[in-house]
Amino acid sequence: VTFPESADFYEAQDQFVQQVDKTNTQIKVSSSLNPAQFGDTVALTADVDILPPGAGISGTSLDELITGTVTFFIDGNPQAPVSVNAAGVASISRGNLSVSGHLVRASYSGDVHFNSANTAIDLTQQVNRATTNTVVTGAPDPTNVGQNVTFTVTVSAVNPSAGTPIGTVVFLDGATAFGSRSLVNGAATFDISTLPPGAHTINVNYLGSTNYDVSSGSTSHTVKGN
Repeated sequence: VTFPESADFYEAQDQFVQQVDKTNTQIKVSSSLNPAQFGDTVALTADVDILPPGAGISGTSLDELITGTVTFFIDGNPQAPVSVNAAGVASISRGNLSVSGHLVRASYSGDVHFNSANTAIDLTQQVNRATTNTVVTGAPDPTNVGQNVTFTVTVSAVNPSAGTPIGTVVFLDGATAFGSRSLVNGAATFDISTLPPGAHTINVNYLGSTNYDVSSGSTSHTVKGN
């Protein structure tokens, strides 16, 4: 700053250094689907916000000035960095999360204007077992006493992206179990020729597995007397 010389005063000068520091930020993580089921695709989003006083310019949005990247960590494992967009947001999608509660956090790299930041509150992304559907049929129907009948069961995931269920199915005549089979490509069969005469309700219980939830199905079958 310079004060010019005049008739009454000598010229004077002074100067100072104005320090401008980077603005602090905070980062929040959210999920598009929580809880999710095995096989679901989940979008994880990180929103980088500017903290006061850097955000205190009336009528001005500073989000558009944010650059840099966000790194997501799932159960401590870093994912590939993602650039933030003009709104200060970065997202990733994951469709291969195992059945569990997954700890998700994010780290913003910072840039020339804004300081880096880590999530203050981590997200727990819950992934539950996939819902299944069990269907059972019997043939031939009806049968005579001593005649063989084949019961066929198919277990499928309600969400096709979850793949093909594995595990064991139990066959019951009413409430009495008469056999079990392991699924092969989501299906199993059971042959029986010892059902007594009468009307039968054949129930099949799928016992579930690590990634697939339990389910049940039933069919009716008639055995004719001699």
